[in-house]
Amino acid sequence: MTPSAYVSPSSGATPATEPEPPISTVKYGDVLEREISFNGRVIPLPAGTWRVVASLPGTDTNHVTIDVKALANESEGKLRGLVLLVGNDETTPSPTGFRADANCERSDVIFTKLVRNEDFGDQRCYYVDLLITDVQESSSPQPNTLLRAAFGDLDERRVTVPSTMLGAMFRYASHERLLIAKFFFNPEVEGITPSTKVAWLDNDWNKYNLARNLDKSRYVQRLEAWAAKWDTILQLVWTGQTSTAVTETDRALPKSPLRP
Repeated sequence: MTPSAYVSPSSGATPATEPEPPISTVKYGDVLEREISFNGRVIPLPAGTWRVVASLPGTDTNHVTIDVKALANESEGKLRGLVLLVGNDETTPSPTGFRADANCERSDVIFTKLVRNEDFGDQRCYYVDLLITDVQESSSPQPNTLLRAAFGDLDERRVTVPSTMLGAMFRYASHERLLIAKFFFNPEVEGITPSTKVAWLDNDWNKYNLARNLDKSRYVQRLEAWAAKWDTILQLVWTGQTSTAVTETDRALPKSPLRP
């Protein structure tokens, strides 16, 4: 899986230093439950307590303010979940729009749901796949600054990070606005055995290996059901509609029908 979250139309250029990004009300080290205020929107969070482990606001070459945050759900020194958020501030709309995300159209990830993926236009998609937390074993050749900062915080506080996490990744964009929300879970906290091979292609969680791992296949089914529900929830958030309250049942992965 390619972990890069945001692609600027001119990503090879030197980032602009002016204007300074506004100070976010949510800061590094804050602990949240149920929701987070992010760039003029309220993003619901999965069940549990979430600590902001990285906050990297900045501006791109078009002076568009891009906020980037990572939140971790921890228990007994173990990482249970990770949320990554990327988006531009409503006061600095993009003059050009955003590049299409190739991940939305990959055939080698576990699951994809594509509605639109227009270059510099409307985009709506989500996909489910694994995240290799070891950079050396990742399928992506590009480093991810947000993940590096998040894992650096967790390592400093001696929080154990699993070698593989499973996630649902959502992308919404218009000509002016962008919202990327990625939700990763640690299957090991439910007693599921980790993959003996970590590399993306050989990993038990890889799409092409799931059929040989029944417990992992069942877990993925649950995650896909959760992602379908949250696509509806996040689409309401994206369009600014008033949605019904997110229930505690919505926040947790559904129980597998094969595993009462």
